[in-house]
Amino acid sequence: MTRLGKAINKIIFECLKIRNSESLLVIADEANSEVGNLFLKKAADRKVESYLLKIPTPKSADSDPSPALRRFIGNANAIVLATEPPLVHSKIIAHACHNGGRVICLNETDMAVLEQAVNADYRFVERVSRRIADIFSIGRNVAVQTRAGTNITFKISRHKGNANHGCARSAGEFGILPAGEAYVTPDKGTMRGIVVVDGSVPEIGLVKSSLKLYVKNGFVTQIIGDELAAAIRKRIKPFGKNGRNVAEFGVGTNPEVELYGNSLADEKKFGTAHIALGNHLFEGGSTVTKLHLDMIFQKPTITIDGRPLIVSGKLVE
Repeated sequence: MTRLGKAINKIIFECLKIRNSESLLVIADEANSEVGNLFLKKAADRKVESYLLKIPTPKSADSDPSPALRRFIGNANAIVLATEPPLVHSKIIAHACHNGGRVICLNETDMAVLEQAVNADYRFVERVSRRIADIFSIGRNVAVQTRAGTNITFKISRHKGNANHGCARSAGEFGILPAGEAYVTPDKGTMRGIVVVDGSVPEIGLVKSSLKLYVKNGFVTQIIGDELAAAIRKRIKPFGKNGRNVAEFGVGTNPEVELYGNSLADEKKFGTAHIALGNHLFEGGSTVTKLHLDMIFQKPTITIDGRPLIVSGKLVE
């Protein structure tokens, strides 16, 4: 079996834990119909009732389902969403979960990424993600440094940690793949310091030169770094002050992920951390904007209330 075939098997039978008595609905746009057909084949090989529903390319990640699509969703036990853009914030997920369905949303449909990043040990990913999320939930003060120059502090006493382990095994659950992340919303106005991004940023890819973000009272006040900095300033400018809001702090927990130049996958790499600018309603915050810009940096040392959690990218056991 190919690595891609193994990855799809993992999604169906490990992440969704589908049973022969259940039905699988794969929703794909035209660009991802090949991926959708692969899901159908793997399900059929194990005699699982499955259907492929092709939809028009979504206009955005928060697209609403049509009345016809709602009917299909309401009758499926398990659903895989394979579209570009990914439907990570769509009401399709909320509707399916409300009806007791289990949903996996592919946040990246590039086959090369799926082959590697999805072939993970999900018991490890879930254990580590939940552990870090629990520490975020009970923690109060966070400090983060890297050898590249990152040095930030912030508070998290008002927010709970969250874990993205990629699995949806019980009614009403959903997961996002590639998976492997623990994240938290910094308390409003508390982050300060400097973040040196040396991983990747959305729409640009791998960072090849120094990119520095200066943060004060929870907002980015200055971005330095040649053409890359200019591109990011241009990207966030239409959103005003909300575009400079530090909405999220997260830690990657998936050892199978590499830095691909795609932040949706890169942020899951074990041994990295990231901040996100803009909207953080999904993470439990209150800032509303259509921007959510993740920026990844490598080998962080993270302390929570003075106790080391991660040292140079390695988890303290």
